[in-house]
Amino acid sequence: MHDEDDMDEFQDAIDRDDPEAGLRALLRRLGNAAAAAGGGGMFRPGSSGKLKEILHGLRQMHDPSAQMAALSELNELLVISGEELMMSMSLDAFVPTLVELMQMEYMPDIMLLAARALTTMADVMPPSRGAIVHHGALPQFCQRLLTIEYIDLAEQSLQALEKLSQEYGAECARQGALTACLSYLDFFSIGMQRVSLQTAANICRQLPSSALDGASDTAPILTNLLSHDDPRLVDCACVCLTNLAAKMAKDSDERIVALCQGDLVTNVMNLISPRAGRSVSPATHHLLIKLLNICARHNPEVSLELLRKDLPETLCVALSGCKVLTMANSGASPASSGLASPIVTSEQLLEVATLADALLPIVTRSPSMKSKSKFSNNVPLLTKQEPELMVKYANHLTSVLMQAVDSSVPQTVKMKCLSALTKWTQLSSEESFKMILETTSFAAFCAAQLSSKDAQRIVGCLDLIEFGMMKKNVDLAKLLRKEGAVHALKKLSEEFNALPSTVASTSSVKRPSDATKTPADQVPALGGGSHGIAVRAAAMMTDGPEYREALSRADKLYTKKFVLSGHPVDAEDPSVERLRRASASLRMNGDVKAAAEFLESVSDASTFEILESDAITVLKEFLLPKEWRDSHALTQRYATLIKATSHTKNSSVFSSLVRRLSDALASAEDLSIAVTSIQPVQARRGRDNSADDANLAGLVRPFKVRFKRESNGAQGLADYSNNIVLVEPFATLSAIEDFLYPRVNKPAVAPRRSSRLSPPAGVQHDDEDDDEEDEDEHMSDDDDDEVFGDDGEGDGRDLDLTNEDISPEDALDEYEDDHVGRSDSFAARAAAANDTRKLVFSVNGVVLNSSTTVLQAVAAIARYEGIPMSEQNWEKANTIMYRAVKPSDVDPSPLQLGGVQDVPKDELDKITEAVAELGNRDVRAALGSFVPALSDAVKDAVANEKSSAQFNDLLSILFVLHEIGVSASQILLLDGRDEQVTAARSVSLPKESFVHGKLTGKLTRQLQDTITLCSSTTPTWCTALASTCPWLFPFELRLKMFKCVSFSLSRMLHHLHGDGSDAGAVTTDGGREIRIGRLQRQKVRVNRNQIFESARKVFDIPNTLKMVLEVEFFEEVGTGTGPTLEFFTLLSKQFKRRKLQLWRDSGIANEEDLVVAPHGLFPAPMAAPRMSGKTHASRIKNFKLLGQAIGKVLQDGRMLDLPLAPAFYRALLGRCLGLQDLIEIDPGLGNTLRRLDAAANEIENMKRQGLPESTWKQVTVDGANIEDLCLTFVVPGSSVDLIKGGSDIVVNEVNLREYVDAVVEACVGSGVASYFESIQAGLEEVCPVARLRMFDEAELDTLICGQGEAWTPELLTDCITFDHGYNAQSPPIKNFCDILSSFTPEQQRAFMRFVTGAPRLPPGGLAALQPRLTVVCKQPAPAVGSSSDSGNLSAGTPLADGDLPSAMTCASYLKLPPYSCKEVMAERLRYAMCEGQGSFDLS
Repeated sequence: MHDEDDMDEFQDAIDRDDPEAGLRALLRRLGNAAAAAGGGGMFRPGSSGKLKEILHGLRQMHDPSAQMAALSELNELLVISGEELMMSMSLDAFVPTLVELMQMEYMPDIMLLAARALTTMADVMPPSRGAIVHHGALPQFCQRLLTIEYIDLAEQSLQALEKLSQEYGAECARQGALTACLSYLDFFSIGMQRVSLQTAANICRQLPSSALDGASDTAPILTNLLSHDDPRLVDCACVCLTNLAAKMAKDSDERIVALCQGDLVTNVMNLISPRAGRSVSPATHHLLIKLLNICARHNPEVSLELLRKDLPETLCVALSGCKVLTMANSGASPASSGLASPIVTSEQLLEVATLADALLPIVTRSPSMKSKSKFSNNVPLLTKQEPELMVKYANHLTSVLMQAVDSSVPQTVKMKCLSALTKWTQLSSEESFKMILETTSFAAFCAAQLSSKDAQRIVGCLDLIEFGMMKKNVDLAKLLRKEGAVHALKKLSEEFNALPSTVASTSSVKRPSDATKTPADQVPALGGGSHGIAVRAAAMMTDGPEYREALSRADKLYTKKFVLSGHPVDAEDPSVERLRRASASLRMNGDVKAAAEFLESVSDASTFEILESDAITVLKEFLLPKEWRDSHALTQRYATLIKATSHTKNSSVFSSLVRRLSDALASAEDLSIAVTSIQPVQARRGRDNSADDANLAGLVRPFKVRFKRESNGAQGLADYSNNIVLVEPFATLSAIEDFLYPRVNKPAVAPRRSSRLSPPAGVQHDDEDDDEEDEDEHMSDDDDDEVFGDDGEGDGRDLDLTNEDISPEDALDEYEDDHVGRSDSFAARAAAANDTRKLVFSVNGVVLNSSTTVLQAVAAIARYEGIPMSEQNWEKANTIMYRAVKPSDVDPSPLQLGGVQDVPKDELDKITEAVAELGNRDVRAALGSFVPALSDAVKDAVANEKSSAQFNDLLSILFVLHEIGVSASQILLLDGRDEQVTAARSVSLPKESFVHGKLTGKLTRQLQDTITLCSSTTPTWCTALASTCPWLFPFELRLKMFKCVSFSLSRMLHHLHGDGSDAGAVTTDGGREIRIGRLQRQKVRVNRNQIFESARKVFDIPNTLKMVLEVEFFEEVGTGTGPTLEFFTLLSKQFKRRKLQLWRDSGIANEEDLVVAPHGLFPAPMAAPRMSGKTHASRIKNFKLLGQAIGKVLQDGRMLDLPLAPAFYRALLGRCLGLQDLIEIDPGLGNTLRRLDAAANEIENMKRQGLPESTWKQVTVDGANIEDLCLTFVVPGSSVDLIKGGSDIVVNEVNLREYVDAVVEACVGSGVASYFESIQAGLEEVCPVARLRMFDEAELDTLICGQGEAWTPELLTDCITFDHGYNAQSPPIKNFCDILSSFTPEQQRAFMRFVTGAPRLPPGGLAALQPRLTVVCKQPAPAVGSSSDSGNLSAGTPLADGDLPSAMTCASYLKLPPYSCKEVMAERLRYAMCEGQGSFDLS
């Protein structure tokens, strides 16, 4: 009987396309046959006696007491015994007996213990589940749930079914377990209800078609559970309903209709609608969307109901903030709501796009053709009876769908969106269609699709245009001409007519039955670099039949709608002529009037018109002149443009210019991305196929490598090419040398079978590559665990840095670095290691560094062949050449993480020299940031991609416009403009204005490809543009890029896939667990009273700057994240001590004698005469320590508490500072110097005019003569001479200019340059300084020092987890949120330090805090041990008013007593915040 059941299950698995389940059924059948042949198990010596005794007691049917004793002993044995004893148990002896005992209706205790034994057996011995099912336990468990007589027995039956349903869900369904679990759900506690729903979810995942009738009866119960308050019950109910609907849809549409008759759609909408106020996880949201999809596709009434319930608005909100869908024309989302998007994967995005398409009836080719589809009845209802539904659909979804097509999303998503747009265009009214034309870029969207060279997108767009042109009262043709769609159609028509007649005549091919799906073998693959462009161009299949059919349709549409219809094809809009006149005027005159006219004309023109005219060329000539080294003329040009923005009728002309140029850049952009095409092995059916999972599977899948000796590299080496070696992807060539050299260092003889290096069980031989006998060998790491991405270092030892560890010689001013010799010894060892190299490896003639991984080598092979990484690279044998090392060989530079290619030093030197040639320090500060564009360095960033000249020009122009907005005040100050403030504001745009959606989408998709990142084959434009033009990408994306390319491989993997897990484990789609990104930790114990000295010791420990630093305080119990954050907070305070003399100081007295810098910390200057002194040397060492600390907080995700000035970050990035920066740092001194500077300029003008000395000596400052100011050549506010003997040199009219320049140079130039060099040196030990160029000064401050945030009760409720008696509606929690919302910035800092150890929030605010802030109910001290109802206490009680809150900083865990009122809570909380710091103790 059981064999028949297994065969039924196997057949059901095949029916539902689940081969894994079918394989399990066959294996169970084989296992049962083996058990029958062998007696179902055997007793092992030494363990059989006890088990026999228990079994004998169980079979005493006439002695219930003996049975009770035996059952109790069996249950105890199952819980505490080892695996060996359990494996000796005879399942065919014990299981039938236990099942029989479950039928003793008159002995409930025996039934309960028997059920418990079976449950424990199924839990601790998974192989026993088959025997339990086979011997008829399922009907017994179901019976106990259908007739509940003993609640304990029913609960035990539920737990048993939950275990059995994990593998035997189909058999459970046949026995009616689904109905049994759900029939009396309300009788159980919430915990058991969760077990019941989990069991139901397991069953529904494996539901056989034969059990659909019984399962359908449970649909109303599951539908009602969607409105339950418990999220876990809701999640399981969603799983059940989605799988149930999928099974029903395969059976018949009538079942779906019956399923939707209740409140299913209403309850689902209540879960996903933003108005309902409920939130679900992304996985549950995906299931709900999938459920609606199934229902909408098989029941036309559901589509109408969803439209009436405002599903389009819900989908629009869900797409808001979606990181997968980056909008093409801006970095922001289409309808930003401030809520996190539930769409986090491409698969979820596809489901949403499919649902948007399913809401509308299927479109017919011609309106005269009547569809016989069951959805055809919806057409008149939507077009005549309820046209407002179509209007709502258009208002919420058309713009989003168009932007999705233009984004870097999978082809299937694009085609679903195009299908939905086509349906809407045909069904919409003329008024609705006209409204969309006015409010969206419909015509520009059509032009982009027609220019895409993608046959499917072209055909979809032709349908859009054809249906749009049928709207008689809408002049679509005019808009299509203006935006270039007609021009694109003409090009396609000309391309078709240029085809050979034989090809053109056979271009009509049968279209696919489903035009919205791309066959798997026709999806174009994208490659990286210049090779990728060629591959992509070839993959477009522009010579294929599908593309020729698209050309044919385009030719017919162009001829019919534009050539024969009388529409003027080449007619120009008046805005084009105006743009030409304005461009000519700007080229000829270049004054404010011409610039203003040009800006206004650009605002009226379309992107196509701007590209087709010479406006781009004229703007390039104006902003990037060939004579750019004339700084005075360049300043005048930029000041003219700034002034012109305030002399136009439209105040937003500068914003319009940026937007138009950004759109033009998107049109001209053709940068490639490298996407690995690999499928996960053993992917489970019924789960989303994740590209991330496929990438992870590829990273642990060994490559087949053939090591071949070079023809000229014999020198006593044997050829190993007859062997194929299985090598782990992250094995380095140096490790391969250790494996290979002993095998080839012998005379060349016929190969023999070699011993394997750490061979796994079942190594296979691969004989399919050669006719001769080949051999597979397996190379793996010594670590048997399946781990990749380790740092390669063991966990650091625990170190105590207490008083005894710090010697007197470590004094602040006398500290000497005693580790130089050690560093030299490491370098010597590395050199010695290079000398011991025996083999040199190469691919395609390129010698590889010994640290190169096999993954990088295979990627280099693929790149040379001009193909992207794919499944084929793992299937075929990859050839790596080797030869003996020569004395002249030099190990090439290693590949950088993520494929980063830094700007060569000579190029950086050229830029530095060009900046120096601009003029004095103020000129360099104002114009220095423009030099990369002026010197073509911006173009060089994408040089490897062979981008078009138009793209390069647009990129450089946008670069200049961005810098104009940033430096407008300085430019106007140099130019002497009076309208400085007003004009500068007109070009100051939000950061989002420059974010480029199309490039952002490409970079987002690129960073999702882990294999490409690990193989260092990421296209160079990714990091180059992120560093050169960071404003093109949003901060979050640049931060992700920074973390991927700045540190180690393991940190990159941990950031991409670790999800903050300590174990660093993920489960791939095939169910295979892989540990990734195992970060090694260095634990140290320091003295709280000697933080500064301890920090020196910590950062000098070898490898500490590579490992995650964890700090504990001496004689304190705290450990983990909290004490580590506290360490950096205390270290920050030490850096602010006045005793160190590091910073400019206002001199305001305070109790702790800390530096007070109202405008931010900036190094105190040290003039040249004193740079050889002791104080200067001490500063150098302290600033290097600061650089190390900055690098460490960037690496480990910690924070410093230092209010650094924005100018500090600009100088750290190597930018030139000037007088304007000094005004920002020290307004008093800076404004005084500005007045002196103005007087010096006036004197210089008089001298140039030839005026006599008596005249220019009359120049005054604030009514006083220069000499009367009593100034000397000393740094203001100190006794440091600016020049030798400066204290004796009086400032007068003759040397005023020299004095001003000397003060500025000392304060922000050479006087602090050595300190920033020291900071950079310390930072470089942890993180390349060049990577920081991805961020501006405000973003760097957020990364290094965290951020503040304005709190509201709503924000706090969304970002905090409430547990252990509290929920968002608890009165104490409402009071708590109100109190936190009223905090001042200083109180917020105190609270965050009390809870987390750091006074500020990480980038992203409270929502980004990890671990997430959790608030739990702390039991009042008087109530401990009492019988008080904890539920009543959590609502607030006077018993808690004497208690204080406590925190676990390592877990961001706040224990908050349930105070009786808000006033008491506020007082107790503030007291704890102030007094509860300075120690980590038990709470």
